[in-house]
Amino acid sequence: MPVANIMLITLMIHLPLSIAYGFFGAWLIKRFSSMAILMLGAGYGFGIYVINFHVISPWALPSQTSGHGTINAFSHICFGIAMGLLYISLAKSDTVDLNHHYLS
Repeated sequence: MPVANIMLITLMIHLPLSIAYGFFGAWLIKRFSSMAILMLGAGYGFGIYVINFHVISPWALPSQTSGHGTINAFSHICFGIAMGLLYISLAKSDTVDLNHHYLS
C-alpha cells in the first residue's frame, strides 16, 4: 500500500478519535484547578495510550503490535497535557463559554 494511502487512513482514524477524546477529557477535567488539570491531562493521555495500544490494538490489529514503545506513551502524555493547557487557556478567555453545552 502506498505511503500516502496509509497516511490518509491514519488521519481518518486519529483525527476524529482525538476530537472525541478531547471533548471527553474536557468534560472530565473542567471541575479542577490548573495544576490538577495538567496532571489529570497527563494521566488521561497515558490512559488513552494503554487502552489503544494494549487493549484495542492487539484485538483489532494483531499485526500492528510492534510499535508500542516509549515514544508512543510520551506522545499520548503530551496530547493530554496539551488538551489541559488548551482547556485552561479557553477557560480564561472571554470568547468561549465552556459551561455551554455545544453538543446538546
